[in-house]
Amino acid sequence: MADDLNEKKRRRKDKIERKHKKARTCSKKAPGYNVEIFRETDYYIKNGLRFVKPYFFTFSTHCKGRWLQRKLHDVMSQEFQSETAEYYKKAIEIGNITVNGNQVNKDFILQNNDLIQHKVHRHEPPVTSEKIQIISQKDDIIVVNKPSSIPIHPCGRYRHNSLVFLLGREFGFVNLYTIHRIDRLTSGIVIFSKTLTKAQELERQLREHELKKEYLCKVKGEFPSDVIRCEEPIVVVSHKVGVCRVHKEGKPCTTVFKRQHYDGKNSIVKCEPLTGRMHQIRVHLQWLGFPIVDDPLYNHVAWGDDRGKGGVEDENVWKVIDSIATALRDNDVTQIIHSNVDSKRITKGNGIDSNTMASKEDINVTDTMTSKEDINVTDTMTSKEDINVTDTMTSKEDINVTDRNMKTSKRLILPINLLCWMKANPLIKLTENLIKAQNEHKRIDERKELENPTAMIEDEKIPGCTECQINRANPKPWELTMCLHAAVYKGPDWEYRAPWPKWALWKESNT
Repeated sequence: MADDLNEKKRRRKDKIERKHKKARTCSKKAPGYNVEIFRETDYYIKNGLRFVKPYFFTFSTHCKGRWLQRKLHDVMSQEFQSETAEYYKKAIEIGNITVNGNQVNKDFILQNNDLIQHKVHRHEPPVTSEKIQIISQKDDIIVVNKPSSIPIHPCGRYRHNSLVFLLGREFGFVNLYTIHRIDRLTSGIVIFSKTLTKAQELERQLREHELKKEYLCKVKGEFPSDVIRCEEPIVVVSHKVGVCRVHKEGKPCTTVFKRQHYDGKNSIVKCEPLTGRMHQIRVHLQWLGFPIVDDPLYNHVAWGDDRGKGGVEDENVWKVIDSIATALRDNDVTQIIHSNVDSKRITKGNGIDSNTMASKEDINVTDTMTSKEDINVTDTMTSKEDINVTDTMTSKEDINVTDRNMKTSKRLILPINLLCWMKANPLIKLTENLIKAQNEHKRIDERKELENPTAMIEDEKIPGCTECQINRANPKPWELTMCLHAAVYKGPDWEYRAPWPKWALWKESNT
């Protein structure tokens, strides 16, 4: 009996080691970004926000097994639903979507390993212009204090407005190894390695639970003064929307909470996640009945008056998720309609905005240390099995993964005004002007100085670009922050601390 148990442990250890050996091998390929990529576009600062000038970008992916012997148009319209079928038809016709570098027709049959490329005029959401603070810089490691609203690596609609790109452009740090991640809205410590050897050392410490983390958060109500240890298992209900919940069939996890201060309305709480599940801190706080004050997911009204305290019934989970997803998309559409765009233009149907659907990164990245699969980021699209994090196209199957415990998979419902808009107006006019505009746009960029971001032409429009036809409202302050801060990370022989954020400064002198 003991021998069988030891053999199972050995096989499990070997399996984990093979997995991480593969991660280390792949991480040698492209751990960071070079200077030439930064010349694609430029930044400019306005009203406390950092904007990226729209630029031309080509998404790339190789044909997946499930796409074999299918028509190109069918694959694009069914797997990538951010645009309409009519849009993809026109994009194929004018050569913005190619196969193996060649222009083909919409009925082209995809073969094994075909390279599909999609050229777009890319618009990124703005992030805070707050400076990135370097906490420590050594020969083999960099530790930074990340401001809220900036994702760690390119994903979703973010690329140049990601932390790895900003570190490369502003500080000259390129080819960095990403050791862990924190939420886009979470601020605090992020550790990067400059060398593969150091990355492997930190990954081993992470894998063997030798790293300890401390977070700060502000929660609603008077948190108990005693130390609270929450060991409720967590399951991912929807990967697409990025929502987790406490569930008996979830993965085991533990978080220790200790109140630091109570001001009569809200509490500052120290959080120590002993495991690294997705949204672990936020989900445990919600289950305890003390959600983070400005958490857009777990303090949402869709959870009810008690905000999901003690969990929700299984039959109500998808109603909550649908409500949150619809609210997020409705808010985005509302911003478009109430911006400077002429409402008549929208009514007449200049097409659907490809970014009205909330992307995964907009609402979902981990708030705790993650596994070694997060070591690398690349600029090319990879398969679902690939360990690298990509900033490129993700198919419907890759992102619409529901928890196996759920009996059925439910598609999120678009708001009715957006559905009507899509049906009545299938395509914004897309012509050969886009190709001409690309060449002119490139010539303009070449004349601009990279070091002069204030010289941007903010309102430049490219004919044929759906995003250029819409003036989006700038994000509100509450959309750029969340009161969750990675304050301390420490290992066997090292420790790094980030300054307390503004929302907790009144307690700092007593710590």
